[in-house]
Amino acid sequence: ITALLGTGLYGAFGIHGTEKGTNEDANGNITAVNNKVKFSNNTTQVDNNTTYIKPFDFGYNVLVGVEWKSYQFKVTLNNGFKSLKPTGSTTFRNNVYGFSLAYLIPWN
Repeated sequence: ITALLGTGLYGAFGIHGTEKGTNEDANGNITAVNNKVKFSNNTTQVDNNTTYIKPFDFGYNVLVGVEWKSYQFKVTLNNGFKSLKPTGSTTFRNNVYGFSLAYLIPWN
């Protein structure tokens, strides 16, 4: 059994996106959110059913895993450093959790 550990930085550019979830206003009313995401450096724009966020993101990633015989199992975490929409009270930041299971094919 071999332990796998890793860390590093990432950079990303937004191409396409959808914002889904719920929104709670100051009175406690909850509404469904299903907005198209448009990438722009002007994140203060307001359109119905559209969320504007910054197109560039950068952050860090961490992975932990094990390799046994020809199998690998990894758990990864990626976090963005900055908010992609720095206006308002909501923080838009990338947080990604991943799991992978791989079979390594011998090439010899």
